[in-house]
Amino acid sequence: MSDKKNHQDLLRDLITHIRENEIPFYRKEANAHYAGWHVFVALSILLSTAASLIAALVPAEQLKEPLIRGLLIALPILGTTVTAFMRSFSFHEREKNREVGLIEAERLLRKVESKFANANSEEEYQKAFLEATDDLAKLSHDQHVLDVATRKGIQIPAIGTSR
Repeated sequence: MSDKKNHQDLLRDLITHIRENEIPFYRKEANAHYAGWHVFVALSILLSTAASLIAALVPAEQLKEPLIRGLLIALPILGTTVTAFMRSFSFHEREKNREVGLIEAERLLRKVESKFANANSEEEYQKAFLEATDDLAKLSHDQHVLDVATRKGIQIPAIGTSR
C-alpha cells in the first residue's frame, strides 16, 4: 500500500494542523503575554507603593535601621528593574501581535474548511490546498515582521492575510 496522499487528504491534514497547532499556539502565546504584562505592571506598582508607604509611615528615627534603609534602597531598584523587563520583553505589543495571529489563524481555518466543503475534484482540492499553504506561510511571515518591528520598537499597523 502506498503512503501517497491525494490533495483532499492533504487539505484535511492542513485543516487539522491549523486547528490543533496554529490556533492553540497563538491563543497560548497571547494569553501568556497578556498575563506577563499584567504581572509585571502589578509588581512594578506594588514595589513602588511599598517603598512610598515605608518612607511615609515609618517613624523618622527608624529610617536609619539597616533593614528599613535596605528596603528603601532595594524596592525602587527592583521596581525600576521590573519596569525595564516589562518594556524590554514588550509583553503588551507581543500580546497584540499574537491576538492578530489568532484572529487570522481562525479566519484561515474557516476559509479552508469552506473550500474543503465546496471542492469536488482533485484539482479543486489541490487549488484550495496550495492557496491555504500560501495563506499559512503569509501568516507566519506577517507574524515574524511584527515581531521584528516590536523588537526594534517600531509600531506598525496589524497585518493579515488578504481579505
